[in-house]
Amino acid sequence: MKNKIEDLRNHMFAQIEELNEMSDKSPEQQKAILAKAKAVASLGTVIVNSVKTEVDFYRAGGKRNLEVMGDEQKQLQK
Repeated sequence: MKNKIEDLRNHMFAQIEELNEMSDKSPEQQKAILAKAKAVASLGTVIVNSVKTEVDFYRAGGKRNLEVMGDEQKQLQK
């Protein structure tokens, strides 16, 4: 599976949309939606922090090109 940062954004926004539509749901469904949103947010934070660590590693080594999540190539700025 080759996921990209854009995929993470899409999942996060889909979760926000689900939270916005939650008022039509039963209390049990609302609990499940909230639990899922917390899990998605937590996992998203881990992924973002991982990418930040990769960027710091590449910068420390003086490298300019970085492959981020799959085949995305990013040119690092100073």
